[in-house]
Amino acid sequence: MRSFLSIRTAWHRYSPRRPYSTSGELPTPPTPPPKQPSPHAQFYSDLVPAMIPIALLGSAVYLGLKLAQTNLSNEKYLDEARGTIKRLEDELDQLRSQQQPQIIPSSSSPLSAVSSSSSGASKKWWFW
Repeated sequence: MRSFLSIRTAWHRYSPRRPYSTSGELPTPPTPPPKQPSPHAQFYSDLVPAMIPIALLGSAVYLGLKLAQTNLSNEKYLDEARGTIKRLEDELDQLRSQQQPQIIPSSSSPLSAVSSSSSGASKKWWFW
């Protein structure tokens, strides 16, 4: 029995004591000091908000320049196409003017009679 009491007494002596209050309120634990953010987190929390306007402005400038480049490229292509069309039309007019004196249209030629009869014959083969 003596050993039990000595263990119990020793336990009470060295165990932490809980303070009792008569008002019924529990004591508030001490507040820990404020935690400092890591240098890595601090770097990004300073850098990212400052970079957002720069990224938006850079994107807007890039898209504007890309639109201007596309527009100018399209205009260059259209100018080249118009030049090619003009050159081909001039060549066609020149060839027509060279060919014009050689063709003499006459309604009594045998060629016109054959072409009119052949068109009538071809219509007989089609149902519409």
